[in-house]
Amino acid sequence: MNHPKWHPCFNEACMSSIKRLHLPVAPRCNIHCNFCDRQISCTSLQKPGIAKRILKITELKDYIKSVDKAKCVFGIAGPGEALYNEETFESLEILKDCTTCLCTNGLLLEEKIEKLVALNLNYLSITINSLDYKIATNIYDFVNYKGRFYEGIKGVKLLINKQIAGLQEASRYDLRVKVNTVYIPGVNDSQIVPISKFCQKYNVDIMNIIPVMNGRLRNINGESDDIKKLREKAAEYIPQKNHCAKCRADAYGYIGKGEEKIG
Repeated sequence: MNHPKWHPCFNEACMSSIKRLHLPVAPRCNIHCNFCDRQISCTSLQKPGIAKRILKITELKDYIKSVDKAKCVFGIAGPGEALYNEETFESLEILKDCTTCLCTNGLLLEEKIEKLVALNLNYLSITINSLDYKIATNIYDFVNYKGRFYEGIKGVKLLINKQIAGLQEASRYDLRVKVNTVYIPGVNDSQIVPISKFCQKYNVDIMNIIPVMNGRLRNINGESDDIKKLREKAAEYIPQKNHCAKCRADAYGYIGKGEEKIG
């Protein structure tokens, strides 16, 4: 099961045969992105960071009981930072015999990777929006690491260095890895190709360039033809995902065929 063809986000060829179920068990976050717009108790919006409710660990087994586990990937993508919530690891323990994936900002990845591998995680997505510290200060407000808050250059330097170290560690294991990059026109345009080259260096399976749509930067148009050109350039170094549905933190069903109800 640990092959890209089994995950619809890694290979669109299985979008009609493999479902994805995002489990909203991780509400807390340890960084603040200027494009972030996390909302709980929301049923109308279709975008990351949104969930109808937070799922309790005691509800998890009952919540997924009707799901065909042989044809579904179970993911944890928030609505906060997966690795900053102990409920993520408790969920993966319950799902140890299922196909699982996780999305992280990478701040805690280096120190949590062995635990994730021990819990049989199959797929990993890391969001990297800039490798340049100065540019990154326009994307992130602060970083909370081990109870201490870092802002400005100190904050982004810590985050980016941790992301790099985390990806380096992840490359040592039998994991399929995707890098997400939120494209913010006029902010991180120059970072798309360097990130794609970085992905190639560490054998990342696929890169997903996502147009910005949330938060303080929401008025920037990220749906222009520019993103197509950037994907073409980035594709010279790493395969590109062209079928992103910008899924909610509680999404369920086949990508591109509408959301199914659960729970």
